[in-house]
Amino acid sequence: MSKYKTRPIGEIFEYHKIKLQVVGSNECRNCYFYDISRCNSISKKTGYCGSSVRDDRINVIFKRIDE
Repeated sequence: MSKYKTRPIGEIFEYHKIKLQVVGSNECRNCYFYDISRCNSISKKTGYCGSSVRDDRINVIFKRIDE
């Protein structure tokens, strides 16, 4: 088990009142946070996206979803 927080693929969570879903992807530019923030500064709240530190070894992005 990794020392880094891993949110499972498909999980929906809120980050500052924005709903996000964890989606498997190798394309960082499709992530909600791509133009907003540096990954390392938010990863303790959102979970990690890089496969090298995730328990499942899958790269993910955080996709904004609207209901």
